[in-house]
Parts: sequence; structure tokens; C-alpha cells
Amino acid sequence: MTDLNVFYQVLLNEYDVIPTLIVKEKGGWVSLAYKVITENSNYFLKVYEKKRASTEKLTQYLNDYLSVVTWLGKNSLTGQIVEPVLTKHLDYKYEDDDYIYVLFKYITGYVVADNALTVLQVKQLAQIVANLHSYNEQIPFAINHLKEHFELPFIKQLVYFLKQELTYLQDILKQINDIDELAKNLQQQKLVFVLCHTDIHGWNIMQADHHLVLLDWEGLKLAPAEADLFMFYNKVFFKDFIDCYQQQHPHFQINQSVMLFYLCRRSLEDLWELIEQLVTDKVTGELRAYTLHLLATECGSIRANNKLLPEA
Repeated sequence: MTDLNVFYQVLLNEYDVIPTLIVKEKGGWVSLAYKVITENSNYFLKVYEKKRASTEKLTQYLNDYLSVVTWLGKNSLTGQIVEPVLTKHLDYKYEDDDYIYVLFKYITGYVVADNALTVLQVKQLAQIVANLHSYNEQIPFAINHLKEHFELPFIKQLVYFLKQELTYLQDILKQINDIDELAKNLQQQKLVFVLCHTDIHGWNIMQADHHLVLLDWEGLKLAPAEADLFMFYNKVFFKDFIDCYQQQHPHFQINQSVMLFYLCRRSLEDLWELIEQLVTDKVTGELRAYTLHLLATECGSIRANNKLLPEA
């Protein structure tokens, strides 16, 4: 039985969805993606492979973040986020021995990807993020376990693998030492936490009709606003973005230490995930070549971040 046949049975038995066609689409870094076509409507099927090293971490709190996303979709972010479809047992996911499945209503449009945002898109994105950041720890969900603690759980394993490859080693070790000190400092501060997506980039932004839709909420977290804003900090449109953002949050001021923490942690975490995939998932062929290309890119980002860090 092929995987598509397995997926067909899951959709039929667990969602009461009868596909006439299942079409593979370009997936993200963490999952497979399929368009499910039926006689009456279309769906988007997201499939996590359990054999991948990253899957357990990304799906650990899947029910929690999808509950919040569903709630947001019924409030200030209506039409601007994905809408999950429940199983016939009213669960947000279904899983078997090999996969974890999440089904969404299909959104017609295109992913922004690496294309430059238009002036209107920058404004719409700033409004989405500003609306999201209007929610804090007082939301009607117990998600304290999704709260930022400025931790670096991947660092020990990253250093272990780095010591077997000297390229960029000194740059990376410098950033690890500096961000560890920065994290300890931030843990002692009283910072304002809001709901954050934490992974807003072009591949998670879709243009649908005349508005944007924010995808892939696995990283939902209560954190400082900079946990989202750092993604745009080095973009040419950042000033326009933050001007629009501050129309809704006029008293917000960027905390440069927090911004730097997120810039550095993201580069190091991306580096670790790429190495983890190479070593644990044993990727080959074109995917291996692409992963090595991304590794070089992240090492370049780390060198750039080091210029922003204070000298010892």
C-alpha cells in the first residue's frame, strides 16, 4: 500500500472526507504537504514523519497551539490564519505508527516565499502581528508551558558536532558564549510577554485574494514582542513595518538586548537543526546539497550577528 493510499484511508476513516484526488505540494522544512480535492471542497493535509528527528519537538504541543489558533481565528485574526479541521472524534490531529496528520481548509493563493513584500503587504503583516501581540498571558488557555524562558537546549549537542568540523568554529563558539550570558541576564528581567508566532518568514506567509494569511503555528509562544519582530529587523521595510505596528502599540519600544538574543538564537538553532538533519536523518542527494547550502548561509549570519555583539 502506498503512502497516498494510507492517507486516503485516514481522510476517509478519521475525517469523513472522501478525496477524489490527493496531490503532493511543496512542503515546508518540517512536514509533507498535500492538496486534498473532494467533490464539494478542498483541504490542505499536513503530514509529519515520525522518523524525522525534529517531529517530536514540533508536535509535542500541537493540540495546545491549534486550540489557540482556532480561538484567534474566531476573534481578531479572522481570515488571517489557517483554520484546522477536526477529526470525527473532535481531535486536532490523528496519528498512526508512521505519521501525524493535521487537516486544514484549503486556502487559494500563493506563498510569498523569497519575494519582496509590497507596501500593502508590509502594512497588512504589521497589522496581523500587532493584533496577535494584543493578547498576553490573560488569554483563556493554560499555556504557561509555552512561555519563553530564554533557554538554549540544543547548545551542548551543537558544540559536540561542531568540534568535529573546524570551519566557522571560532565564530560559532563566540556567539554561543555571548548568547549564553545574554540569556542569563534576560532571565532576571521583568519583561512583557505577548502571544507570538516566532517563525514569520516568507514561506509562512500566504497571499490570498486581497489579504495575507499566516501559516505554520508550531512555534506559538508567550514571549517578548521581539520574538516576532526580529524576523524583520534586517529587512529594508522594517521602519515602515514598525511604524505601522506602533500605531496599535504606541508605547512599544524595541529592547535591543532581547532583539539581539532572538537574532543570535535563531541562527544557532537553525544551524543545529540543519546539522541534526544531516546526522540523524541521513539525508542524501539534492536534499543533502541544499542542506549544506543552508548551513553555509547560517554560518554567514552568525558572523554578521557577532558584529552586533559587544566585545568581551
